[in-house]
Amino acid sequence: MVIRKRGILALIGICALAVIVKLFWLPTAEIHYRLTAYFETSRGETIAASGVWAVYYSTSFSFLPDVPDIQTKSSGDAIRIDTGEGSALWMVLSSGVNCPWKKRGGNTFTNGPAGIVNRSFGIKPAWSRQRQIFSLPIPGATSEIDVCDLPQIVTFVDERSPSTVRPVLFDENKYAVCCNVIFKRANIEILKNSEMVTRSAVRNTFPWVPKTTPENITSTVYLPDVQQVGYPEFSLTDTSLSIRGF
Repeated sequence: MVIRKRGILALIGICALAVIVKLFWLPTAEIHYRLTAYFETSRGETIAASGVWAVYYSTSFSFLPDVPDIQTKSSGDAIRIDTGEGSALWMVLSSGVNCPWKKRGGNTFTNGPAGIVNRSFGIKPAWSRQRQIFSLPIPGATSEIDVCDLPQIVTFVDERSPSTVRPVLFDENKYAVCCNVIFKRANIEILKNSEMVTRSAVRNTFPWVPKTTPENITSTVYLPDVQQVGYPEFSLTDTSLSIRGF
C-alpha cells in the first residue's frame, strides 16, 4: 500500500512538473517560414537571397502588469546576399532601420524575424484558460514585404572583425549607396514546422560567432569602430548572425 501511494504521488509530481514546463517554459506555438529577397546589381543582374527561420511563441501566465502578453524567440542563421562583386550583405536575426528617411512610431522596432511575420499575418494572443495563439497562418500562406520592413541588413569591411560592421541603408528609390544594389521585392512563405531552419556558413565566415544552444544563449554587443553619421544607435550582436532556439 505504501509503495502504491508513493507511485501515485510520484505520478502527480510528474504531471505537475509537465504542466509547469508547458505554462512557463515550452513555446505555446511556433512558425517556420522562408524569407526570400531579390536585389538588382549595378550590372543589371537579379540576385536572390533566401533562408528559413523559425519563431517560437511563449504565452505563459504572468502576474506582472508590464510583462508583454506574448514573448518570442527566433532560430536560424543570417541570410547571405551575394552581390557578386567580392562582397556580401547579410540580413540578420534582429530588427533595425533600413530606411532612415522613413518616419517610425516610438523607438520600438518591429521588423525582426518575429515582428515581420506577426505584422504580416496579424498574429495575436487570446485569453482562454491559458494564453493561447489563435489564427496562425497555414503552410503555403505568403506575404509581400518592403525593404523598410525587412530585418536589419549589414555588411562588413572585414568579416574577421565584428567592429567593422556597417548598416546597409536604402534611399527612397530603394537604392543602397554603400553596396550599389537596388531592392526589388521580398516575400515570406509559411512552411510546415518540420522544415529545418537554414544552417548557412555563418560560423565559417565569422569565426568570432559562438555556437549557441537553447540552454546556453549569450549575446555579445559589438559597436562600429567609427561613428556612423546619421546612425549613432547602431550596434550588432553575435546572436543576430546565428542563434539556435528550441
